[in-house]
Amino acid sequence: MTENITPHDFDPRSEAIISYTVMLIALGRNFSMTPADLSRWVLEQATARGYDLFLFNGQTPTLSEYARHFSEGRKLLYSEVEMVENSQSISVISRLYMTDKNHIPDAFYLYDVDIDVYYRYVSDLAHHHAAIFGIRMAIEKREGKEIATFFKG
Repeated sequence: MTENITPHDFDPRSEAIISYTVMLIALGRNFSMTPADLSRWVLEQATARGYDLFLFNGQTPTLSEYARHFSEGRKLLYSEVEMVENSQSISVISRLYMTDKNHIPDAFYLYDVDIDVYYRYVSDLAHHHAAIFGIRMAIEKREGKEIATFFKG
């Protein structure tokens, strides 16, 4: 059984990042953007300004470098993040705070965004970003954890 985390148990930085993401989703919704549309738009804007070139010094990252980058991003949101590598893939496993719709930051209520829409957006964003570098990945939620798997080869 996964312990539920209440909003006051969030790290203030992670709660702020999640809340701003929720606001962005609500703004996108006002412009009839789906989570996939919004994630593509966010990446188009960043790419147009050289964000990906800045991240990896103008080079295409290796799978390990990209998984480490993804892991560092998840550490801004979640307190428990681990990387597991095997011969076929690298997985980044994060303990989710928001495992219960009754234990989420107020922004979800204030901006009328469902937690499932939030998770769809962050998954779409991760998939679209990895695709820029030709990296195949899958994200699943299981037993209070997000498991992002980056496939080798």
